Amino acid sequence: MKIIIDPGHGGFDPGGGSNQYFKEKDINLLISNYQNARFKELGIDSQLVRNNDETLTPKNRIDRINTFNPSSSDILISNHVNVGGDIGGEVIYSVRGTKDLPNLIGQNLSTTGLKIRNIYQRKNRLGKDFYFVQRDTIPNNAIIIEYGFADNDQDSNRIRFNWPELAEAVVKGITEYLGIPYS
Repeated sequence: MKIIIDPGHGGFDPGGGSNQYFKEKDINLLISNYQNARFKELGIDSQLVRNNDETLTPKNRIDRINTFNPSSSDILISNHVNVGGDIGGEVIYSVRGTKDLPNLIGQNLSTTGLKIRNIYQRKNRLGKDFYFVQRDTIPNNAIIIEYGFADNDQDSNRIRFNWPELAEAVVKGITEYLGIPYS
C-alpha cells in the first residue's frame, strides 16, 4: 500500500488559486514535499507525481501516476488551493471511495482552524468522477484537497504562513485511517 501525492498544476500552469503572495503550483509543491517527507519518516511508502516546477498535461499526469503501478487500495491525494470568493477548505473524494478517509482528513484540517466547507463527491453527467485525476486513476481513495481560497485574506494568510500545519493535518488523518502510529 502506498500514498501517491499529486502537487496540482505546475510549469506553465500556475493554478487558479494564485494571488499576489503565492502561486498555487508552488504552494501545492511545498505541501506535497512536506507530506512526502513525513510519510517516509513514518515508514509509509509514498511517491510524488512531480517534485519540481514541471508542466504536466492531464495525460502526462495520469501516465506518471500509472508508472507507480497503483492499486485500488492505494491512496492518491491531489493538493490544491481554491479560488472563487468563498472561505474554507474542501475534500472531494472519488465515487469509488468511501467517506471515511475524507472525513478524517477534514476533521484534522479543521483542528488547524480551517473551516471545512464541504466533504463531497463531484460527478459528471455519466455518474463518473468529474475530475480526471480521480476518474482516470486506479486508487479508490483518490482525494482532492482544497486548502482554502486564495482570494480571501483569512485563507490566504493561513496558507501563506501555516501551510506546514495544514500539510501535517492531512498526514495525521491518513495515519489514523491506516491505523499507523502517528508521531
